[in-house]
Amino acid sequence: MASQTEVTEPPSWGRVLIAGGTDWPNLGRKGLKPTDERPDLSAPHILRAVSNIRMKRVFSSHSSCHAFFLSVSGDVWVIGRNEKGQCGLPSSTVSIDAPTRLDRSKHFAPSLPAGAQGDIVWAATGRNHSLIVTRAGTLYSAGGNAMGQCGHAIGDVNGFKRVTGGQYEKEKDPLVRASAGLTFSILLTESGKVYALGSTEKGQLGNGRTGEHFISGNKLAFQTFTDPLPVRGVLADKKIVDVQCGQQHSLALDADGYVYVWGFGGYGRLGLGMQADQLSPTLVPQFARDNAVLRAKAIYAGPSCSAILDRQHMYYLAGKWKTSGEGGAGQGYMTYKYFHELMGVHCLNVALGGVTLLVTAYEPDAGMRADCDATMNVVWGQNAANGELGLGPEKPRSATKPIRCEPLDKVSILDIAAGQNTTYYIARNQGETYSELPRFPEVVPSSDHCLKCSREESAQGSEDVLLECEKCENPWHLKCLSPPLSSVPEGEWHCPSCIAEAGNAGDLGAEGATDDKKAVKRDAGEEEDDSLQRGTPSKRARGGKAGRGGKRGK
Repeated sequence: MASQTEVTEPPSWGRVLIAGGTDWPNLGRKGLKPTDERPDLSAPHILRAVSNIRMKRVFSSHSSCHAFFLSVSGDVWVIGRNEKGQCGLPSSTVSIDAPTRLDRSKHFAPSLPAGAQGDIVWAATGRNHSLIVTRAGTLYSAGGNAMGQCGHAIGDVNGFKRVTGGQYEKEKDPLVRASAGLTFSILLTESGKVYALGSTEKGQLGNGRTGEHFISGNKLAFQTFTDPLPVRGVLADKKIVDVQCGQQHSLALDADGYVYVWGFGGYGRLGLGMQADQLSPTLVPQFARDNAVLRAKAIYAGPSCSAILDRQHMYYLAGKWKTSGEGGAGQGYMTYKYFHELMGVHCLNVALGGVTLLVTAYEPDAGMRADCDATMNVVWGQNAANGELGLGPEKPRSATKPIRCEPLDKVSILDIAAGQNTTYYIARNQGETYSELPRFPEVVPSSDHCLKCSREESAQGSEDVLLECEKCENPWHLKCLSPPLSSVPEGEWHCPSCIAEAGNAGDLGAEGATDDKKAVKRDAGEEEDDSLQRGTPSKRARGGKAGRGGKRGK
């Protein structure tokens, strides 16, 4: 009886890729150039420090120079600018250069509860503040709080501190997600209610007023709210399923596909056909069609623009998204317009950065999709000076029309986030293109000798080659592993130390291994036991072909 071929579903987790600026303290500041230690990455790189961690989401925003990576175990790693403590770490450390895991006890007050209720499910980043939502539906905030956007008394918040006082707590209506603007935050509960806090300057809280008033010296100020304020109006009887913040405007999407906008209307970013500010939620008529297919599926906010995917997966954009020409400062899109280059493209996800626009889409070419279900990855944006389009070292840093990000062809992107000057991806660790991506940092200190026997040449003979770890680049002889390997494994390979590190962090998951006995291919003809090993061949044996690391070939 013929055996059936087992079909393996691609993993629902991936590794972090990064492109663009990494000089976190100086990004976006004039007259400062990247250094060798903090370079601009003109193509996507595997972020080495978390290359052994299974990630499922990445969070950043158009005005942020920091980001959060969410692992399968519900922990977050943070990287980037920390001048106001927005990373949840002491602000005396102005830059978090390597991804750092936030400890559930040390970095949260009060500590996150033990078990699944303490898992982190969502994060949001503004310019100087950050929000985290747990599975229990509680909100923690950190960073700059000059306008009460963190939900605490005015003043910077050092370390993630729980936000209390919202009506949703009294109603036992847990939070499920949040979004962060420059000086305000928007919250969403499980039942679909919306809350806002921070500055009312442009009406971005949706409470119907700005609270404009004079203070000493005829200086103008605006009302602020440190307690979450219910956003009512037309949203009062709607079930909202998503909220998004621009710098000074807000969007909401309800369960029926209707879109509501409010806040600053400059450059037409609200898509209402005018530039007037909206002090309370206003329905976008363009997506209020009788035909439900023509309504919205997803919403996104940029610094001065907004994007919508309709239920046919078509992409629409409103506002200012470049510096000149149509869509620029003088000719912002007053209503939502589609791009001819994206006609017929089945868009899956969108990110709007400081000057960048990114789309992941269904890959129509079966040969390009391959076994990893690769996506078509599209980018554009004007004056992306830090290489955040990720088009490659010899490619332009600006694109005024959507184009393929060729370095990511045949790579499956699970999630994207666009920061002010940096782009982040969660990519499946499968496929030849992925296996040949460069890593950042390119070079790390590593040994020239096997960490087990301390020899360069094995006592077992020339066939017992040195195998180099994907993360730390430390080498091990095949026969020095426990159990020993008979050949170089396909896909990723991590040394016992890096596997133990990931296991201690709880991010190998149910399929993973907590020791090296489960983390290596047992025999050349056997299946691998741990998904850290999956992927396409990566030449990591020293003395063979060059691999992805900085130090190769002995």
